[in-house]
Amino acid sequence: MWIFTSTGFVSAVQHRDEPDRLVVRARDRVSLGPLIERTGADLNPWEGGDYAFRIVVDRAAFEAWLADAATAIDYPNFKDSALRARGGDYEASLHDVWSAMMAFQRRELRREAGEA
Repeated sequence: MWIFTSTGFVSAVQHRDEPDRLVVRARDRVSLGPLIERTGADLNPWEGGDYAFRIVVDRAAFEAWLADAATAIDYPNFKDSALRARGGDYEASLHDVWSAMMAFQRRELRREAGEA
């Protein structure tokens, strides 16, 4: 699962050996900060992997963090909130994701309309 919040981007997957735990990965340390603060998880740099930073957390703790993140939404524009929280580099990356998904939407709408 990919999750974008105003403070960062994480990818969560089931732990290979412990199904009640999740491996939460990020491209930067800051993105894992709020989840580390909540759970006390140890940050594990991961050289050679596609995500440079990882933590392992109980599934229930992750679910609670995610619910709190949803409850904390207090902005009318996500990218503006990210700009305030993390600055222009993170916000610019979000625009790249937005553009890629807009292109996907356009292709889907053309497909639904019977166009190639």
